[in-house]
Amino acid sequence: MLIMGIDPGINECAFAIVKSEGKKLTLVEAVLVRNTYKKVSSKVDKKEKVIQMARDFKKAMLKLDTSLDLMCIELTTSVLNHDTLARMAFAGGFAAGSVEASDIMVVAPPTWKDVSDKLENHERMYARMTAKFKKELDVFLKPVPNGKRHNIIDAVGIAIWASKQ
Repeated sequence: MLIMGIDPGINECAFAIVKSEGKKLTLVEAVLVRNTYKKVSSKVDKKEKVIQMARDFKKAMLKLDTSLDLMCIELTTSVLNHDTLARMAFAGGFAAGSVEASDIMVVAPPTWKDVSDKLENHERMYARMTAKFKKELDVFLKPVPNGKRHNIIDAVGIAIWASKQ
């Protein structure tokens, strides 16, 4: 079973694909997608920025040559601005439409995360990973700047959570 976890965002999005064979998990892909939006004036055009994120995300997903059994997208609940939340949903949905998936689900962070503290949650996730899975993850994290690795780790965590549902 191939499962994609998506950690959406306006500046960066991440996705990870996990292969589940019984209790065995293999990390197939993990990608951080950065928004290539360039402002043309001193003011950021939020609509254009989110559209560019959707384009960038879709471009990265189109490179995948696979069908998924399940796509799981995190519903970002920390954004209190409904306009921003709607824009993120648009970007995630637009990109998700570029990959064939048998089923799509949306999950709120409290559902898949053990704790709300990001670092503590990542430590708990690492503690449950096999040595082989950690090595696979390290390969995908190596080229990603330290401050952005949490996006990929969250996408992996979402995919792992979804594999157990």
